[in-house]
Amino acid sequence: MRHRSVGVWAVLLLLPMIPVAVFYVVFANQNYFELKEAARGIVTTGPIAAYFALVWLGSRIYKQIPTVAPMDLLAKKLIGTSWRFIAHSFHSTDRQGTFSVTEGKIGDLVFAGNFQDSEGKNVGDWTSTMSRSENDRIQVVYTLKDLSRPSADETTGMLSLTTADKDLKRMIGDWVVLGRAEAHGEISCTRDAASA
Repeated sequence: MRHRSVGVWAVLLLLPMIPVAVFYVVFANQNYFELKEAARGIVTTGPIAAYFALVWLGSRIYKQIPTVAPMDLLAKKLIGTSWRFIAHSFHSTDRQGTFSVTEGKIGDLVFAGNFQDSEGKNVGDWTSTMSRSENDRIQVVYTLKDLSRPSADETTGMLSLTTADKDLKRMIGDWVVLGRAEAHGEISCTRDAASA
């Protein structure tokens, strides 16, 4: 990441030199740098003013561009995998389900799946809205569509997973559905043999 920043700043400082050099050649006898009324600051005209204006403009544009951190090793290993999970809530409800992990449009991880009640009936779907992985930990914010409720309402949940082994066959963690006091608990995930 540091090398990228150095490269970007090198471009921001060197690229404006091209029009500055052209301006210098075209306006050769009109180039000057003058310090007037020190209280007002430094006054520049010609190519030097253009250079500072272009560097300033380039740095403003660069700061507005969102940066996506490069994908870490865990994230790369997760892409294309399918999982089964058992979620136990602290008010003694167990749910089971499946999910898959794919790569999103901006290089992030996308989690999508469903969950069933104890009789195997599909009672909800969930899809990640944001995810982050670092070292052996994955954090996911997701939208949950609960089909077991009369109006099939949507809520937001958070999931934190840790890899349980080096082969990435198991993950364990905690989950919480925001806005529901009793909707939180633990989750255990097992990778499907077909995606191993």
